[in-house]
Amino acid sequence: MIPSMIFLGLTAVFIYNVFFFNALHLASITSISLLSVTNPIMTLIGSAFIARRIPTKYQLIAVMLSFAGATMIITQGKTGF
Repeated sequence: MIPSMIFLGLTAVFIYNVFFFNALHLASITSISLLSVTNPIMTLIGSAFIARRIPTKYQLIAVMLSFAGATMIITQGKTGF
């Protein structure tokens, strides 16, 4: 069990970095940074649906703050429609 977890961890980090650095050639650093910031949000949502893990209230607060921060950056602080 442990060797397979180590293997999956190392390959996941390798694959993430390959895609991350290739994306730097194709998109702006702001877009890449925002996608990187949303990784914990997507992990929490994925674990809720796939592993059926119920997020704690602190995790939900953190997701809301992360989403609000990413939204502020994307909209450059402009509110309204």
